[in-house]
Amino acid sequence: MARKQLMERVDDDRTVRIEAEDCFRHSSTIFGQGCLRFSSWSDNQDGKGISLCARRRQFAVILRVPHSLPDANGGSRLTQLSRQAEGNMRVPLLLALVALASAHLSIWHPSTFDKDRASTPNSDWNSQPLQELTFREWWWHSNLDYPPAADKIFNLPANGNADVEISSNKGQTSMGSGLYPNPRDPPSPWDYRWGNLHAPHREDVAGCAFGIAYKSNQYDVKPNDFVIFSVVHDCPARQLQNFQIPNLPACPNGKCMCSWFWIHKSVGGSDQMYMTPFVCNVTNVRGDAKPIDYSNAQPPRRCDNGQPCVKGPKVPMYWMQKEGNNMPEIGNTQSAPIYNSNYGFQEGAQNDIFVGGNSNNNGTNNGGSNNGGNTQLGSVDQNTDRSGQDMPNMPIQASNVGDCQSKCYNNQDCQSWAFDSCGTNCWLKNGQPTAGGGGCRTSGTINGRGGNNNNSGSFGPIQTGDRPGNDLDLVKAANVQDCQQKCLARQGCGSYAWDTCGNSWCWLKTGQPGLDTSVGCRQSGVVNNLRAEKKTIDITTSDSVSLQLTGTREERV
Repeated sequence: MARKQLMERVDDDRTVRIEAEDCFRHSSTIFGQGCLRFSSWSDNQDGKGISLCARRRQFAVILRVPHSLPDANGGSRLTQLSRQAEGNMRVPLLLALVALASAHLSIWHPSTFDKDRASTPNSDWNSQPLQELTFREWWWHSNLDYPPAADKIFNLPANGNADVEISSNKGQTSMGSGLYPNPRDPPSPWDYRWGNLHAPHREDVAGCAFGIAYKSNQYDVKPNDFVIFSVVHDCPARQLQNFQIPNLPACPNGKCMCSWFWIHKSVGGSDQMYMTPFVCNVTNVRGDAKPIDYSNAQPPRRCDNGQPCVKGPKVPMYWMQKEGNNMPEIGNTQSAPIYNSNYGFQEGAQNDIFVGGNSNNNGTNNGGSNNGGNTQLGSVDQNTDRSGQDMPNMPIQASNVGDCQSKCYNNQDCQSWAFDSCGTNCWLKNGQPTAGGGGCRTSGTINGRGGNNNNSGSFGPIQTGDRPGNDLDLVKAANVQDCQQKCLARQGCGSYAWDTCGNSWCWLKTGQPGLDTSVGCRQSGVVNNLRAEKKTIDITTSDSVSLQLTGTREERV
């Protein structure tokens, strides 16, 4: 794309003003670049060149160029520069002799935390790398106090996909000048002139990831509250990137904290990491969603060298900082940890992060089994307590709401729980006391266990598949448990089927037709434990002989 000419000829006193307020797009290979507002040219002391000083927020740029500058009709020329940032961090970059500075990368969305939000659309604060910083400087990309507007939330459709924009600068996204043509395509040919992809060759792309913390207040989140739930090995390599979402449970009060994570290979430049937090919410939640197994989440370890991979839920990789690291790799040794199979991350949705679905717990389950397929998560209710019916030795400690929920799920005697959202106490309960108001409390239930909802043992397991035939009625249901309950309440219903593809249809059925797993978009189950209740009726025959017959009528417990 033709660029706007920004230079004037050098005048007699060797000073030229450059009035440049706009960015331009160079090509899709760089996903946008940041603007510099150049101030002036002046002679070098040695007289052999000209230095350019530019001021841009906290950064100062010194660029040495040939003595004869290109005129208004001249082309750009690449030269080497160093960008000096606060904290004495130096990053070698390439810069054309225009109002452009090579940047790094971040995701961009109205839901991100961003202290530079007011700079619209030109902003690259979130794309700045994190390296050799204190915990307070690198955690949350130093954006804890700069949340998005209350209605700006990134939706994560459970068992679906979500697109996110990746760029060096917010100005080159849909929040600015718009996306490039074919934003899902990687650059072809691969062009490394600008370096912000940190991958000299196509095969050097290292992988990026999404993590989620089941807390709705950013100040409550700790590093180990995040669990990686989706990974793309070939990332960053395109401006519009798709992430697969696993079968995540609902967020407390419709709001979780998420973050984008990226570490490039050491061959791509200075060792550093990237973290862009944002507000998220899980949508299309299914009734069979299980809690994330936070109790067994661990940092990954390199496993392409004969060592075993860490299985199950993994926390993000924190690395190359002055404090707060959880990865042992030494910087500047060409051994950066990365989000791909070398560290046990499969491509796509991380389906091994849930309770009962990983091997990090070495066969243990923190107090009991999960009671099989009929055990289901109930609602998560913020500012709600469930007083009474505490199990022995309560409270215990939990890192967050999801951890408390998973501890209850893992204990076969636990039917509900309550978490101190202003601290770390977690109460497991052997019943389901009535929910009531409670400050600093979030609580919930585990359904399908003995005594729940006065229907102990009434349900068989919820299974994937349909039960064709024997239709009794077609009704609407909020989820599979709601469909299950409607069958329980309906006289003559012995089984049910629920539409998992979002249409909310619930088929109530007489009897218990066989399971057909070839039918998509269906979950189904049966209602068990029918009892016989004696009924006595009088029958008078034609010869006036009175008979008394006793029969049975099936009713559910």
